[in-house]
Amino acid sequence: MLQPFGFRIGLFRPTEETRFPISLEELTTTDAIRGGPVRVSYANLVIESEPVYQVRLWIGRDASAEERVAILAVLRSIGFLRGPQ
Repeated sequence: MLQPFGFRIGLFRPTEETRFPISLEELTTTDAIRGGPVRVSYANLVIESEPVYQVRLWIGRDASAEERVAILAVLRSIGFLRGPQ
């Protein structure tokens, strides 16, 4: 999922613009439900300072190797031709 997340305000705002392509290592991973069926990874993307977007990646615990390769290809494909106006 890629969606607008807001604007950079406050003390804990992202400070650097996102470099593309995005790799899995750049995402923060958390177990949404302990022992649950999915693992959620997310990151805030900063494009030309404003606004901030958030990308979230859900991977099922029993996802096949082919499915994992496919979702990582989708993640690497995310980019913007130019920053939002």
